[in-house]
Amino acid sequence: MKCLTIKQPWAWLIFNDCGIGLKDIENRTWHTNIRGTVAIHTSKTIDIQAYNILLEEEHTLPQLEELELGQIIGVVDIVDSVNDYPS
Repeated sequence: MKCLTIKQPWAWLIFNDCGIGLKDIENRTWHTNIRGTVAIHTSKTIDIQAYNILLEEEHTLPQLEELELGQIIGVVDIVDSVNDYPS
């Protein structure tokens, strides 16, 4: 199975956004032809700036020490890859 590594808290938001659609798009600088189910692997680093901004915007997040690092946390389906998306 193919795998995509994503930094926290972004990986957490993919699976725990309470259905509000906060993280249903992954922005990358590269294009992929991969479609279908891929595993989501968490990076061993945390995007602290993003974490703090999300807290300031009053998003509910786990404590930093509760974020899973360096492991597969679930699977998703890649349905498309586009060059420009308004997110």
